[in-house]
Amino acid sequence: MTLFASLREYDGKTTAPLEQLADTLPRDKETIAELFIAVEQDSRTMQAGATWILKRWNDEQEPLLAKSIPKLAKALKQVQHWEAKLHLLQILSTYPIPVRVAKSLKATLNELLSNDNKFVRAWTYSVLAAIAENDESYRPHVTAIFEKAESSDAASIKARIRQTRKKYTWARQK
Repeated sequence: MTLFASLREYDGKTTAPLEQLADTLPRDKETIAELFIAVEQDSRTMQAGATWILKRWNDEQEPLLAKSIPKLAKALKQVQHWEAKLHLLQILSTYPIPVRVAKSLKATLNELLSNDNKFVRAWTYSVLAAIAENDESYRPHVTAIFEKAESSDAASIKARIRQTRKKYTWARQK
């Protein structure tokens, strides 16, 4: 069965088929390219399944994904489904975002700060911090956004910001 056929059969809930698929797919440039093509499809299960596999590989520290930051950022701007957005945010939060990629990503991230899904909002803060890690001029803006959210947003978002502050010395409260 092809990658696309397997992703089309994903029910959107049970991850066991995705785990099996992630374990059997070759980890090479061609497969990663196919996963990004799947992410571009206007199908919740295709987007969620493909990004789930990318996230799993990222969690397992697949080195090819570190070279895919521009593609991940582009995908985040394109996906419509919250699960796919969440997976991409979680992946992007693990890397310092290059300034050239950050420029194109900032508007999308600002929109995601008002997303209906609190997990998407929470992980957006982590990606904003990843941008600020490489762009010192952006740090005051991110710190101000953190402070505003910490005084008014959901507990899960406050917890994510606390974790993010621990990760970056510049983000720690004084």
